[in-house]
Amino acid sequence: MENGQKFTYKGIEFIKLDDVEINGKKGALCITSKIWEYLPFDHNWRKDVYNNFKESDIKRVLNAWFLKKLNKKDLLEFEIDLGKYGTDKTYVGLLTVDQYEKYRDLIPNMDFWWWLASPYRSYGYYVYFVDADGSLGYSNADNSHGAVPACVFESSILESPSLDGSGLDRG
Repeated sequence: MENGQKFTYKGIEFIKLDDVEINGKKGALCITSKIWEYLPFDHNWRKDVYNNFKESDIKRVLNAWFLKKLNKKDLLEFEIDLGKYGTDKTYVGLLTVDQYEKYRDLIPNMDFWWWLASPYRSYGYYVYFVDADGSLGYSNADNSHGAVPACVFESSILESPSLDGSGLDRG
């Protein structure tokens, strides 16, 4: 499957962004083609810092509610570079600013702002997002913006014989 190609998995449309290798296993980095849900990045006012994806509400929701829509055994756990917060491993995450900039030409504009996993550099409560026109901005983590889940499918899933012109539907 080519980078930028859309496919349907369990009734959800994804876009393949790139081939990756994780611990010797081949996979494909993908995102949903549309905003899945509108959520705050994190809204825990009791913390001093709430722009760390690793400890965020949005990570918990993605890896509980969204992951339930998928088959976990079809996914590879992948690492997200969180800049000043180090790295995090997850099955479902968000793209970072660097990834968004790298794959920008493959990603359509969405109807609304959507979160990235990258914290804003200066303040512990701002997070980067992508505006509806494709430009980058930053917003308070307790605001609700779109969640565009990112995951890594095992390559064999995208090479399935059930793949046809309309996409793969493993539902």
